[in-house]
Amino acid sequence: MARLFGQKTKVCGIYKITDTTTELSYIGQSVDIKERFRQHIKTSLTYGVATNKLYQALQRSGQSNFTFEILEEVDRSKLNEREIYWIDFYKTKEFGLNKTIGGS
Repeated sequence: MARLFGQKTKVCGIYKITDTTTELSYIGQSVDIKERFRQHIKTSLTYGVATNKLYQALQRSGQSNFTFEILEEVDRSKLNEREIYWIDFYKTKEFGLNKTIGGS
């Protein structure tokens, strides 16, 4: 995790998780991206039958077949706006792992 986040304890912004076996991506937002990434991995490992597209993909392809990148560090007040932008930019609702247009 230190290679992704350096010495920062919390990074607020938009991230992208990509399944390297299918090239499908998921865009998300968090006030603490490092912790959110950990939550995604933990949930995918402990979830019984996943209904979330991201967790289904993590279970199917295995966590080692995913890349994780920070797209943008943003102020908390801009998270919804920027998440909507990036989901639209990558078209991850139509052709990826997002179920909504974002901004929740």
